[in-house]
Amino acid sequence: MISVVAPCYYDAKNIPELVRRLNIVSKQMEVPFEIIIVDDASPDNAWEVIQDLAEEYDNLQGLRFSRNFGQHIAITAGIAHSHGDYVVIMDGDLQDLPEEIPKIFMKIREGYELVFTVRKDRQDKKSRKLVSILYRHVINNLSGLNMPYNISMMRIFTRKFADNYLKFHEKHRSLGALFSWMGFNQTYVRVNHGERFNGKSNFTPLKLLTRAFNNISYFSTLPIAWIGYLGMLISIVSFLFGVFIIARYFLGFPANAAGWPSLICTISFSTGMIMLSLSVIGKYIANIYLQVLGRPLYLIAEKTPGKENVHESSEKSS
Repeated sequence: MISVVAPCYYDAKNIPELVRRLNIVSKQMEVPFEIIIVDDASPDNAWEVIQDLAEEYDNLQGLRFSRNFGQHIAITAGIAHSHGDYVVIMDGDLQDLPEEIPKIFMKIREGYELVFTVRKDRQDKKSRKLVSILYRHVINNLSGLNMPYNISMMRIFTRKFADNYLKFHEKHRSLGALFSWMGFNQTYVRVNHGERFNGKSNFTPLKLLTRAFNNISYFSTLPIAWIGYLGMLISIVSFLFGVFIIARYFLGFPANAAGWPSLICTISFSTGMIMLSLSVIGKYIANIYLQVLGRPLYLIAEKTPGKENVHESSEKSS
């Protein structure tokens, strides 16, 4: 059996088509699908749609969060409630095409633990593509990971891989980074990328920048090291400049006029660097603080009836 996990946020009009096409693919493959839709406290009527579909399709389970916890947390909840021998994760807007599942399923049957997908031709605006490329470049260089460019959310992995993923306790989740860090036998396939079936994406460049900063602070200590190097460089430059001024005085060069503009610039620059350094260090301390609090990774307000979670212990440990 294959468990298909899809998060839902402003996707009320996409879910019926997603479920319909997933069931068509399941019949074509002659492999049973378990479909898990996680409502990430979507402001539209997504939960009502999921409830109606759960009555129509026996293989559909719906989860509704008590509030918005984020896409990657929603996928984690879906994985924790899955039962399949293989798990497929995908976006709920149908940009990840259900018709590509047979391709990645055939690949993982070759003996891999994880098969991720790379888009042949991404159906997004050029500005979004550029931001994503820069995001991957920065993350790869700062975190030491090797996430390919143009990667999509759609992935398939084994139950063994899923169970190992559920051992993580981090409050901040980046599936791409965590999956890359986990290792195991991984590969990728190129897939077609569809346009969003209905509605507009709520993922802004600012959200992507925030995610990048979170990923860097969780997967790398390089920013703290760079702060130390920059502080050392500023100290060396300041020391050499002081030596230069003293040398000019003893060599008899005329004294310069009062240089308050340069003094103000130097003080402003130093103050800015101090504040930046404190904010970066503060981010690492905040990560520790949030982790030590031990709050649940997510809270489920409601489930569609008749479905039990065999991974309840994994959810509680998160």
